[in-house]
Amino acid sequence: KAMLFYKDAEIFAGESSDIDLQGLVQYNMADLLADQDLYNEALSHYKKAENLYAQSPEKATEKRARCLSATGRIYLLLGEQDNAFEDFHKGLELARSTNNNELQSLLAQNLSIAYSEVAQYKEGITYLHQSFYLNEDSTALPLYYLNFSKLYAHTGPTDSLSFYIDKLRQTVDGSN
Repeated sequence: KAMLFYKDAEIFAGESSDIDLQGLVQYNMADLLADQDLYNEALSHYKKAENLYAQSPEKATEKRARCLSATGRIYLLLGEQDNAFEDFHKGLELARSTNNNELQSLLAQNLSIAYSEVAQYKEGITYLHQSFYLNEDSTALPLYYLNFSKLYAHTGPTDSLSFYIDKLRQTVDGSN
C-alpha cells in the first residue's frame, strides 16, 4: 500500500516544479524497496533522487550526500565494493563541504565498514576514528568501542585492542 501512495506522490511531484519534493519521493521509495531487500530497484530510486537533488536550486548538498551514503550501502549489499567506495568518498566530500558533522561521521563510518569488509583494516580504523571524533551521540559509544575492538583484533596492536575492550566494558557496565 505504501508503494501505491508513493507512486501517486511521484505523479503529483512530477507535475510540480519542486525538484526537492521529487527527490524526496524517490528517496522514500528507495528506502521502502531496500527494506524489502529489493536492492537493485532501491538503487535505481536512490540514484534518481541524487540526480534530482543535484539539479535543485536549493543546492541540496546534504541530501545528495545522504543519497550517496544510501547507494554506497546498497552497493555493499550487492557485493559491488568498488562502486560503494566511490559513492561513499563522493558523499564524504559533499558532507565536508557542508560542515555537517553528523553526515561526515555517517559517511566515514560507512567507509570504515566498507574497508573492513575487504580486509583493509588500517584504512577501516582511520575512517572509524574520523567518524568517532565527529560523532556527537553518546549512545553510539558502545558500538564504536566494539567496532574499534574488532578492527584492532585484526591489526595486532594488543594495547589498542585492550584499551577499547576496557572502554566497551565500562560503557556496558555503566548502562541499563
